[in-house]
Formats: sequence, structure tokens, C-alpha cells
Amino acid sequence: RDILLDHQDVRYAGFVDLGNTYEEVSDVIHGGLKTGVGVGLRWKILSFVKLSLRIDLGYAISDKDYRITAGTHYSY
Repeated sequence: RDILLDHQDVRYAGFVDLGNTYEEVSDVIHGGLKTGVGVGLRWKILSFVKLSLRIDLGYAISDKDYRITAGTHYSY
């Protein structure tokens, strides 16, 4: 039995990201959009504080590169 799949404080996320940044407004028309996909894990820690820990693994399809990010989120 997988404890992560059965635990209500652990959640999973999937995402698709599409966009880009530009130095000039005129670059928006000529610049392309970059695409990325990823998965994430969210762990709510309610016994100590209303805090959730996050870790995401993203893959930039356009650049063929991986990125791992981690962070927290506090709820009131």
C-alpha cells in the first residue's frame, strides 16, 4: 500500500506553461512562445502551522531543459 497515495495531506499537481518575456512590445508579434510541462507534489503540514511545502519538476519543451523548484505557501 502506497502511503503517499492514501494520505489526504499530500497532493499532486500537473501543469502546462505557455509564454515568454519580451524587452520591447514590438517583440511580442515576432517572438515565439515557449512551452513547458511538469508535475508537482504538495504536502500540507496542518499539525504545526497552516503551511504547505511544494516541489515541482518542470521540463521546458522549447529548450529541452529540466528545472526543479521548491517553496512554501502559508494559509491564514
